[in-house]
Amino acid sequence: MKFDEMTEREQTELLVRHIMKWVYFPIWDVMYTARWALEHDEPISYPYAFWNGQRDGICVFYAPDEHARSFDPLHDLNDAWLVVERIQDANIHICNAPRSGYVRCAVERYDETTPYFVLGQKAPYVICQAILFAKGVIDAEGNVIEASE
Repeated sequence: MKFDEMTEREQTELLVRHIMKWVYFPIWDVMYTARWALEHDEPISYPYAFWNGQRDGICVFYAPDEHARSFDPLHDLNDAWLVVERIQDANIHICNAPRSGYVRCAVERYDETTPYFVLGQKAPYVICQAILFAKGVIDAEGNVIEASE
């Protein structure tokens, strides 16, 4: 499947699981947290994320005494920057071309010499797609391969 053909939920879930590496619950329900408690010897580590059907988006508990906050890296530049900060093994270059109305993001993985370019009109989306490539979750044609780590 191509990244551009996925729903925004699926795209964000890729970022949550493969880049942010947060515990992720596809639905917020006591059953999921109870099952976590049964399957693991330790409590759920913070931050952890879940799909919030009321907000139609992913929310994150960042600390025990905080309310969950929305996480929307495909549209929110602050959230996209949280994703950028997780990358330690690639150079990321973001260029705004205001005359053309496009943003370009180039990513160079340390194991390759050819940079990967993503061009689009929304900086957060472009940044997220480039990072997924940098981590091997999508290939140069935009196919999802989910091979992170």
